[in-house]
Formats: sequence, structure tokens, C-alpha cells
Amino acid sequence: MDDKGAILKSDLMEHKFVSKLIVDIFNFYSNQKVDSPTYKYCKNVQHRLTKVKSTLETLQLIRLLIAEKHPSISTTNNEVIDRETILNYHVENYFTRLNSYKPDIICFIAAVHEWKIADESSVNASAQLLEMATRAGITGIADIIATIDKVLELATPAKSDITESTGMSAADISLIESVKEAENLIKHSLAANDNYEDDKNEYYTTSVASNLDEMTNIEATMYANFISVLDSFYETYAAKVPDTVE
Repeated sequence: MDDKGAILKSDLMEHKFVSKLIVDIFNFYSNQKVDSPTYKYCKNVQHRLTKVKSTLETLQLIRLLIAEKHPSISTTNNEVIDRETILNYHVENYFTRLNSYKPDIICFIAAVHEWKIADESSVNASAQLLEMATRAGITGIADIIATIDKVLELATPAKSDITESTGMSAADISLIESVKEAENLIKHSLAANDNYEDDKNEYYTTSVASNLDEMTNIEATMYANFISVLDSFYETYAAKVPDTVE
């Protein structure tokens, strides 16, 4: 599988914003200027940037946990938690984490501009950010927020196909769960055959592969969006921390 997320993760770490931020913090630290307001500004921006980066990396980690045959998934008849339940847990966790991307981005933008969001977890956080931008006469932030909303909206049908709908596609987890629930009926049926487990494993693997493709595409879109945000706010950050600062 082409790991677009991993490719864009590399692009993110090499981005000029990230590179300058790391160099700036190192310079302040090596020159023992840790009490400088500018150093504290850099550290706050780093904290917010790292939170966004951590969210994106967590998405990739969850996808990898789904992709591998995790050691906690037993193949014995005495298993406590079956693989379908674990898969469903990981997918729900994936989309829960995805929802933290927008508030993390809002806080990152606010940190770059040295604005304070009153309630970072509030649904009104974006409204607070836009109000501050308007007062400061800064344009373009509304378009950035609208783009993020569109990015997240694109992930909604994927979540619906994977976790919420019934019988929509072979990638729908509800179908996998239906197979699981029907297992005992099939095994005790006169028509049951010795290849049932092999058939079930093949169906499971194919379905999970479809889910992973959806997730990989989502991650690639999220990384690309974050890189565009870094592009948009690099000049603002660079103006606050010129290279000549010691």
C-alpha cells in the first residue's frame, strides 16, 4: 500500500516553518536566553505545532495497529476480545482523534499571532479566532477555517461507510460484525464446511484493506492541509522571530 501519510510526514518535518522553529529554539537555549519573551513565544508555538503533529501521527499509529495482527488478538476459542471488536475500537478511536484536528489548528494559529483563546475546547473557538482576526485586520483566516471544515466533511462519508451504516459496502464494519454474529449458525448448520474460517479470514482481510485505504487518503489530505497552514503563517512567525535575534 502506498503510504501517502508517511511521505507527507517527511515533508512536514522538512518544512521551513518547522526547521526555523527548531533552529530558533536551539539558538535561544544555547545562548542561555530562556527568559526571553521571544523564546517563550517560540516554545508556545512549538507546543501547539507539536499537538497538531501528534494528532496526525496518532492517526497513522491507529491505522498501523489495525493493519497488523496485534499480539492481543488471540486465535484460540477462549479469546476474550475478538478481532472484530478490536478493529471497531480502533476505527472509532481514529475518528475521535480526527475531530481534535480543527481545535488544535485553531490554537496553533492563535499561538502564532499571540492571541488567547478563552475556551480552547469550545465549539466557539473558531468564532473567537475569527473575531480576533477581524479586530487585528488580518484576512484569510476565515478561508483557512472553511477549508479545514471541508477537509473534515470529506472524512464523514468514510466514517459512515466504516462504522455507522449497515450493508453499504464490503468495507462496512457492520458487515464484518454480521459475519461474526452469524458464525455460530453457520458452524452448526448442516451446510457448514471446513473452510469457513479461511473464508471468514479472507473476507475480514479484504474489508480491512478497504478501510485502510480510506484512512490513508484521509491522512494524506490532513497532512497536505497542515502544510498549507504552515505556508500561510510562516511569514507571520518569521517576522516575530527574525534570524538576527540572539
